[in-house]
Amino acid sequence: MTDEEKLVSAVDIILEHILTPIVYVYAEEVYEFIVFSDTNTSEDVFRLTEEMIYFNLGINVEILDLRDFDENDRAAIASYAHVAYAENEFMQALFQTAINADSERVSELKRLAIKRKNDTGTYYIN
Repeated sequence: MTDEEKLVSAVDIILEHILTPIVYVYAEEVYEFIVFSDTNTSEDVFRLTEEMIYFNLGINVEILDLRDFDENDRAAIASYAHVAYAENEFMQALFQTAINADSERVSELKRLAIKRKNDTGTYYIN
C-alpha cells in the first residue's frame, strides 16, 4: 500500500468514527489530521481512532480539532495543510472564508489596541 493509499484509508477510518465536514493533514514525523468535529466528540474517540489507524495501517497519526487552535494557527492550517477530505466544495470555501474572517478580526483588534496605546498611553480602556 502506498503512502497516498494509506492516507486515504486513514481518512476513511476517521470519517467512520468522527463526524467532520473537513479533514486537513500535515505530513511531518507524525501525520496530523485536523478535523472540525462535533462538540460531543470526546478525546477518547480521537485516541481510539488514532489507535485503529495505527493497528490497521501501521502509521502514527495525531487527530486534533480545529477549534483547539488560535486564529493565526487556523489561518496557517487552511493555507498550508492539505485538504484530505471536504464534504463538498461549498463547505471547503465556507471554512476558508470563516478562517480568514477570524484572522482579520484578530488583526483589527490588535490594530485598535496599538492605536489606543498610542492615543492614550495605555492598552486598557479608562
